[in-house]
This record gives sequence, structure tokens and C-alpha cells, in this order.
Amino acid sequence: MDILITLIGAGALGKALSYSLTQVTGYDVRLHARSGFIQEPFDVLDHGVSKTVQVKGDASGDSPIYIFTTKAYDLSSALEEWLPRIPTTARIVLLSNGYIEPLLFPLRKKFPNHRLTKGVVTRGARFLPTGQLQLSDQGHISWGDEQGARDFETQIFAQRAELKWDAGSCEARKDKWYCNTVLNTLCGAYRLVKNGLALEHPEFEALSKEVFALSGELWPERSTSFTRERLHTLAKNLINATSGNENSMAVDVRLGRRTEIDVLSGVAKTCANYELKFPLLMKMHKQIESSKI
Repeated sequence: MDILITLIGAGALGKALSYSLTQVTGYDVRLHARSGFIQEPFDVLDHGVSKTVQVKGDASGDSPIYIFTTKAYDLSSALEEWLPRIPTTARIVLLSNGYIEPLLFPLRKKFPNHRLTKGVVTRGARFLPTGQLQLSDQGHISWGDEQGARDFETQIFAQRAELKWDAGSCEARKDKWYCNTVLNTLCGAYRLVKNGLALEHPEFEALSKEVFALSGELWPERSTSFTRERLHTLAKNLINATSGNENSMAVDVRLGRRTEIDVLSGVAKTCANYELKFPLLMKMHKQIESSKI
């Protein structure tokens, strides 16, 4: 009998991960959208080859693993809905880009017996005008903790190179939050269509310094490797590697869609005197907020 994997969140990330997992022998995948479990197949473009993905829309029962791939602003409500019905023995993986640990404190208190495992996504995916999901051939989807991978996860990672176990995912998420906050805040505020334009912007350096200062308030116990020089290099490398990519925040702003600024630049509001400490970040935050419909 195949092992059932449950994904919650049927956007680009959820569908990209569903595709990878359906390629693993001995596993069934069900994908939950706002309207319920997806029944219909969908198409992906992987290394230029078009493939049709069929998930198990009619599958029932518990899974040994539940993976949350919602937008960061939907993560708390999704966890509130799902945790009461997830067995405490199941692996719960959080892959939503942008969220940070303080946002989970209330849920950890409410559901103390559920262990939440962090994950990081560096593999891109975007919907084409045709409706196909185009997958990047670079990057990974990883998760992990100090307790180690379970047997069923080891089989997954052995079969799919783009999926990885990373016991350091918690620290890696802080790196990703820094990079996302610098890049997406700048691109969103100034409608910079391509990621590469961020490095050319005159406020890039000043914004980077403010976001690093904010990270120091969010994670005062951070490790010695969490230095501005290292993070600055990571951000620049990310931007250079994706310089030709459309910036997702800028697209959301242009189309009047909801953005993820509340879990990026918006977390500065949890700090005392945030407008004095982070004036540039707050200026850009307000510019993005003003674009909301």
C-alpha cells in the first residue's frame, strides 16, 4: 500500500512539490486548495518537457507527513484549521516563504503536542500564460530538524535530487527571510520588474543595513555566522542568479493583489520605536501598502 502525502496550498509551490512527489515510487499525493482536494490533472514544464500531473483527489485517511505550501499570510489560518485533525505523530513541514518563528508562538501554545518542522524553498516555479507551471532547473526544496529524517522521507530524498533533508533549515530560514525582505521590499516599493534591477537601485545598500539591524532584534541569540557581510553576499548572489526573473512582489503590487509585506518588512512593527530605527524600510512598506486595493 502506497504512503499518502498531504500538501496544503495549491499555488505554484504546492503544485511544483506535488509533481516532484508523484515521481517517487510508492507514494500517493493529495493536494488541498481553498475549495478542497484537487481532482483535476495539471500540466508542468520540467526541463522543457511538458508533463501531466494527477494527484489523488479522492484519497482519504491520515498521512505520516503534512506539508504546508500556502502563502505566508495564509499559514496561521491554515494551521488553525488543520492541526486539530493531524495526528501528533505526523511530520508537519512548513514551506511557506516569508513567515518567521514569532508568528507561530500562539499556535505552539495552542497545539503543544504538534512538532512543526521548518523548510526552505530555493527552487522557483511560475505559471505561464498557457496555464502550465514552469519549473526552474536550479534550487531545492528542503526541510529538516535535529531529530533526523524518518524512513519514508529518506526514500523521497534518495529518489528526487531537488528535494533535500537539511537539519539546519531553521537557520537557513533566517537567511531566506533577510534576502526576501531586502529584494521584495525594494522591488515592490519601486515596481522593479526584474530582480536584477534591485542591485542597481541607489537605496539597496541602505535598505540592506536596516534589514540586518531588524534581524538582530528578531533573533538576538543568532549564531556567529549570522553576519551582515555573509548575508549581504547571499542576497547579492541570489539577485544575480535570478536577475532576469520577474519579481513576485512587484507583480502582486502591479496587479493589486495581496502581498506578503506583513511577514517581511511588516514585522518591524513588533519592535519598539520602529519608525525611528528603520525609516527607509518603513517608507517602502508604506509605499507597498498604499498600492492595495
